[in-house]
Amino acid sequence: MLKIKPWLILTGFALLSIVITICVIRFALYEPVPSSGISSQQEQEKTANPNDYSNSKTENPKKHSASIKITPSDDTPYEASRRTYEKEYKPSLDRWLTYSTIGLATFTFFLFCGTGILTIYTFRLWDDAKESSIRQDKQMQDTLQLAREEFTATHRPQLAIRSCKLSTINATGDHKYSCKFTCFNTGVSPAYIREIGTRLINRDFCFTAGDREIIFDKNSSDEILVSGAAQIYFTSKSFDWDLKDTNWFFVGYIKYADRQEGGVIREIGFCRRWEPKSMIWNKEDNEEYEYNY
Repeated sequence: MLKIKPWLILTGFALLSIVITICVIRFALYEPVPSSGISSQQEQEKTANPNDYSNSKTENPKKHSASIKITPSDDTPYEASRRTYEKEYKPSLDRWLTYSTIGLATFTFFLFCGTGILTIYTFRLWDDAKESSIRQDKQMQDTLQLAREEFTATHRPQLAIRSCKLSTINATGDHKYSCKFTCFNTGVSPAYIREIGTRLINRDFCFTAGDREIIFDKNSSDEILVSGAAQIYFTSKSFDWDLKDTNWFFVGYIKYADRQEGGVIREIGFCRRWEPKSMIWNKEDNEEYEYNY
C-alpha cells in the first residue's frame, strides 16, 4: 500500500486554500468604475452616428442655439451608474463568483478526500504503534525472563553433602545405629529444603536392576539454609553393628528450591560405601547416585 506523507497532503491543501481565498476576496471586493458625465442617451447617439455628434459640437453654437432643447432626465447619477454596473460589470462578476464557488466546492471535495486519507493513515499508524508496543512488551518480557534465568543461574543455591558418619547417639539395645551427614549451602542465595530421603542398604551392591528402585525413607522439610549455612540430618536406626563387616551402602537425596514459594526445584543425590576396616563411608563413583542439578 502506498504511503502518503501527511505533510505533503497538508501543504497541498494549504496552497490550494490560499489560491481559492485570494480569488474569492479579489472578486468579492470588486467595485465597478463610476459612470462618466455622458448620459446613456448621448452614448447611444454617439455610437449610432458618431459623425453627426462630432459635427454638432464643432459647428457654430449660435446657429443651433435656438433648436437645442434640454429635457431634464429622471435618472439620478446613482441610478445611471447602477444600470451601467448591472449591464456591463455584474454578468462578469457573477461568472467569476460562479467559478469561485465551483473552485471552493472542488477544494471541499478534495479536502474531504484528503481527510479520509489522513484518517486511514492515522488508523494505520495506530495499528503499527499497537503492534510495535506488543512486540516491545514481548521483547521486554523475554529480556526480563532471560535476565531472571541468568540471575538464577549465577545466584542460585548450591548444596553439598559432607561428613557422612555412623552416629552412636541413642543406639538401640540390639546394636542398631543411625547415620548422619552434613548438608552445606555453598551457593549465594538461600536454599529452601522441600524433601529429604535416606536409606541404609545391606548387600553386595546398591545398584538396582531393571525397573527396581530404591525405597527411601522420605521426610518433608521447610528448613531454610542461607548461604554458607550447614545442617546435620540423621537416618533411621537401621545400621546393624553385628553386620559391620559386610557390605553397606548409605544413599540419599535432598530436594530444595531457590524460593520459599514455587521457584526452581533442584535435587542433590549421594551414595556412600561402608569400609569395615576403617569404618568410614567412602564416596561411590556412580552418576546415577552421585549428582547435583
